[in-house]
Amino acid sequence: MHSGRVVTRLIDRVPPHVEYTLTPLGMTLTEPFAALCRWAMEHVAEIERSRAQVVDDMIAKHERELAAEPSA
Repeated sequence: MHSGRVVTRLIDRVPPHVEYTLTPLGMTLTEPFAALCRWAMEHVAEIERSRAQVVDDMIAKHERELAAEPSA
């Protein structure tokens, strides 16, 4: 059991198998997680734009660093 929210059950077979089940306490998280999923779906375009901007910024920084290196 992980912090009382999930029960882990090891099943002895080949290949090894693990089952995870929510405890009653874990079940109380279903609505908060559902709300988080709804929020993410409603904001997916903004999230993707932000992620793309971070990648673009990293690439630009790397290119500036390469340009600043002295030629061998």
